[in-house]
Amino acid sequence: MNSKKKTGLMVLALVFAAAVFVVALTIIPLESHAGSPDSDLILAGEREKELIPEEDAHLVEGDKRHLLDNNPEPIFKGQADLPEELFDVDQRIDEVKLASQGAELLSKEVMRYGDYLKIYQESRSTEIDEDRLVWVVSAYYPNGFMTKRGLYKDATVTGLYDAETGYYFGFSLVGECDEMALPIG
Repeated sequence: MNSKKKTGLMVLALVFAAAVFVVALTIIPLESHAGSPDSDLILAGEREKELIPEEDAHLVEGDKRHLLDNNPEPIFKGQADLPEELFDVDQRIDEVKLASQGAELLSKEVMRYGDYLKIYQESRSTEIDEDRLVWVVSAYYPNGFMTKRGLYKDATVTGLYDAETGYYFGFSLVGECDEMALPIG
């Protein structure tokens, strides 16, 4: 048998094997995945269908080529052109509560969300436009800051708030974690 025929037969065998594999995947019922580590992921996709309003179901069903926008418009639109005086962070910081927790206020400043990302190198939220004004508030906890993971000793906590609404986006934490000192409850 010459090499061209041999190569042609090998290619034909590979194509046939790939076709059988694809057909086998489409025939396997969803129930056969039950109990596998990924079964929750598979079933979660089915549950998500129930959460989609009926009038929008055609968008998901028709998205076989994944054309839905995975980067939708931000919920918190840019408004960096508003004057900073409108966003008084002092109304949102409870310094008495901080003091009762043994914390001291390090800084409080307003900045664009894009600038916050550059300074703190946090993961980006697609819900917040880079031109949105945010308050960045840092506090130092010399006696530690308790989280679900444990007590962070000598901790600096930086909170992020929407400057216009006061909405709390979350915090970042720098400190040494003592996992042996877990919270009670």
